[in-house]
Amino acid sequence: MLKLIVIGDLPAAPVDQGVFISKKFVTGMRRYAELWPGEVTALLQASEKCTEDLDVKHFSLETLGFGLKTAAFDSDELRAWLREERPNVVLGGANYQLLDLGDICRSIGAKFVCCTEYTLRTNLQISAADNPSLLGRAKSSAWLLRHELRTRALIKKSAGLQCNGTPTFDAYRELNPNPLAYFDSRISKSMVAGAEHIEARLRRIANPARPATLLFSGRLNAMKGANHLVGVADALRSLDVRFRLLICGDGPLAPHMKAEAERRGLEQHIEFRGVLDFERELVPLVRDEADLFLCCHVQGDPSCTYLETAACGVPIAGYANEAFRGILRRYPIGVAAPVGQSLTLAKEIRALLRSPGRMASMANAAVKFAEENTFDEVFAQRIDHLLKLASPQAATKRTFPSVRWGAASASP
Repeated sequence: MLKLIVIGDLPAAPVDQGVFISKKFVTGMRRYAELWPGEVTALLQASEKCTEDLDVKHFSLETLGFGLKTAAFDSDELRAWLREERPNVVLGGANYQLLDLGDICRSIGAKFVCCTEYTLRTNLQISAADNPSLLGRAKSSAWLLRHELRTRALIKKSAGLQCNGTPTFDAYRELNPNPLAYFDSRISKSMVAGAEHIEARLRRIANPARPATLLFSGRLNAMKGANHLVGVADALRSLDVRFRLLICGDGPLAPHMKAEAERRGLEQHIEFRGVLDFERELVPLVRDEADLFLCCHVQGDPSCTYLETAACGVPIAGYANEAFRGILRRYPIGVAAPVGQSLTLAKEIRALLRSPGRMASMANAAVKFAEENTFDEVFAQRIDHLLKLASPQAATKRTFPSVRWGAASASP
């Protein structure tokens, strides 16, 4: 029986016979357990209290559907447990507390597969957004540079590499003989918009009496560029674009954004909708009302927002961070402007709204992007990748779809 351990870089808070844990993570782990021909265990950072993340829910250990181990990542307990378990494959990230796990896996005959999300550039951008002081940014940058060297060393020694999004795939694929790129989301095939949704949107856009509907959803923080949304709205008004902007989500910047919208007299253009249930409220809103998704992410986080929006058949107008640029090279699903240039982005939006033909082409490309990267499709590819490393014989018996652009020789 093959043993798989998946290390999640997130906290879990055990409580009695249950645990507070990310709902999205549980969904992914349950799919691992369904597809992996053997035992599957999640290893998570132990936490004394539940995180305040909105995605965290309470689960009974009996109903999780996979094994769970919680431990401090810097503890000897974790390392002793890993040696005792003797897994066939360990899938984990380049957490600074776990950089020795690759060596431990090799010592026990296990395959360590490194999973990446953020490039050095993205980490530096996040640090800049989170550190207002010059000294704080300098210290953080020095630490990140040292960590990057350790990460690259880990990737080189790993049996395989799985990259969430295009940025780390483009940055690291030459360092490892077995790289795979994927887009992470929880989009099912049934959630992807049909031709009727795109046709209905084009009819709405063609109505000259109707303002264009722009939408943003996500955490209202600096990392997601939420502080740029009001500025883009102001620029659109200055260009005489008739629009409304729906802002869905919550976060530390929400009070400031509301005050700024009021100060600039944008109350008639901006609506703050708060946190919406993803499947029941947000997806129908994006699919049936939004003409364009406004994405001011200032860094290359491989956010699932891109794929989730694409599944609704909605084009994206955003900043040209490395994640969005990587998607646009493969799927022309929207328009991009240099990071931070709100007026330039507003001009791109104005031009796009005046071109229904371009909107239709981008909507169709978005649907294609979503259909080729559904939750089922992506997890099948990821499991097949792991199986080929652990047991080529087991992998060849399965009928997973082939990876379209996961090979090291794939074009950027």
